[in-house]
Amino acid sequence: LTACNPNRNRPDGWYATSPDGQQIAGEPFVTVSDFCGIRVDSVRSGDSMQYEIVVSLNADGAARFGEATEANAGRFIAFLYEGGIIARPMVNMRNDGGRFSITTFLGDRDRTFGIYEGLESRMNGTE
Repeated sequence: LTACNPNRNRPDGWYATSPDGQQIAGEPFVTVSDFCGIRVDSVRSGDSMQYEIVVSLNADGAARFGEATEANAGRFIAFLYEGGIIARPMVNMRNDGGRFSITTFLGDRDRTFGIYEGLESRMNGTE
């Protein structure tokens, strides 16, 4: 039997979560349609490389991200990709910079680049 994924039809993007951070709550406050730039960066971590996906948001997305991070300070938010949560940071404060990064795949270059390519194609409308 395959478990039903309640998130499989939700758009990729940032969501508020339940208080324990385990469940997606409501609609996304930022989606791929709010992206205006995306790249992969890397940094050495001990003997391996850590890869991160760095995203820049358009003005509307940046404003919503700032409002949502302020409203969720002290709570978890989650980035959903293809129905799965790939990042679940606790928000410390409002983010007005219009940028975020996802760094969850220590040493997993192929997975990071696969997600990057999927998000980039959606951002460009080529998927």
